[in-house]
Amino acid sequence: MCDLGVGIYQSYVRAGLDEGRFEAEIVEASFQEGVSSRNIPGRGPWRGVGLFEAREFIVSVRGKMTVETGKTASEAHLEPIQSRVLPHSIDGTIIKIEVPRI
Repeated sequence: MCDLGVGIYQSYVRAGLDEGRFEAEIVEASFQEGVSSRNIPGRGPWRGVGLFEAREFIVSVRGKMTVETGKTASEAHLEPIQSRVLPHSIDGTIIKIEVPRI
């Protein structure tokens, strides 16, 4: 999947929610239930669910999930999530999912 927006980290920066954290910390935190750069009162309770639920499913079937955004690549299927710095910057977010045959 690909989203050509500003990317996970920049969405937190624009919302004033980066709190001095590194990009990898914010990307890794975005997989926690209820964490979103758009947790705005009155906008609904379903923010911060998508990446959490996707990761839960991928881990349960022993699949792989890699998220590339900005200058960070995170292996979301690992516990704990492992991130590395990319040699280039990505505009937006790319999510790669591998699901084994059942």
